[in-house]
Amino acid sequence: MAEQQHSAIEDRASDEHDLDRSLLGVFTDVQNGLAKHFRERTRHLGLSRSQWRVLSTLLGRPGLTQTELAELVGIGRAPLGKIVDRLEAQSWLERRNDPHDRRVNRLYLTRDVSPIVEPTRNISNQIMQELLDDLPAEDRAVFTRSLKHMHAKLGFTDRTLQS
Repeated sequence: MAEQQHSAIEDRASDEHDLDRSLLGVFTDVQNGLAKHFRERTRHLGLSRSQWRVLSTLLGRPGLTQTELAELVGIGRAPLGKIVDRLEAQSWLERRNDPHDRRVNRLYLTRDVSPIVEPTRNISNQIMQELLDDLPAEDRAVFTRSLKHMHAKLGFTDRTLQS
């Protein structure tokens, strides 16, 4: 009897471990799949998903520092610096000196980015629509709340989920 109870506890612990591992795997697969679909559909625009995350964040919050931006988008400061350099080389954003601290640069989008904003936003929305359109509205609402909860628990700011 004790042996059966011990075996049941081990099975339950193993199932929970497999669930944890499989959920992390699913999240990773979904992120990779989203990046792949996004890359395929925006190739003609010359834009990566990481670049879009930076641009879309700056659309709603112009004038961030690179450190603030890195925290918001969850990209390390060094990789973000390379992304910002590429976006600046494409004339899609510019660094401006902070008026109160000359050591700090603030990031602003340029007018040159305008032609890619709507097409990219549409592509991003289209991908999400395709993934979620067959879920009932109630399930979508629960799913969105759950993701936002996890987002907050992982220490991200209260910004809305972005493309």
